[in-house]
Amino acid sequence: METFTGKKPTDEMFYGEMSLKNWVEESLVQNHIARVIDPCLMENEEEYFDAKITCLSLIMRLAQLCCLESPAHRLNMKQVVDMLKDIKQSFVASISGDIHGKFNLEILRTDRIRNNMEKFAKWRRESLLDA
Repeated sequence: METFTGKKPTDEMFYGEMSLKNWVEESLVQNHIARVIDPCLMENEEEYFDAKITCLSLIMRLAQLCCLESPAHRLNMKQVVDMLKDIKQSFVASISGDIHGKFNLEILRTDRIRNNMEKFAKWRRESLLDA
C-alpha cells in the first residue's frame, strides 16, 4: 500500500483509529481509490486511466487481504503472486486488446513505483537503526 499511496504508516495524517490500512479500505468501499493513489503515479487525463484505476483497485484489495488480523486468514505468497499475475494479465489485455496479456507494461510508470519502493526501503532501514 505504501508503494502506491506514497504514504507511510507513520504519516502524521494517521492517528487514533485512522491507519494506512483503514484509509485505503475506506477508499475501496467508497469506490474512490484514485483519492489515495500517489499523484506522481498517474494523472486524470492520462491514457488508460480507467484501466489503471481498476488495476490499482485490485492490487489494493489484494493488499487488504494480506493485512488481515489473523495470519491464518491471510493469503500465502504463492496465492499473492498468482493473483498479481492475473491482475497484470487482465490489465494488459484491457489496454491492448490482447487477451493473452503478452504486451509490455511500461505504461505502469515502473520508474515511479520503483522510486516509491526505494523511499520505503530507505525509511525502513532508518527506522530499524533508530530502534
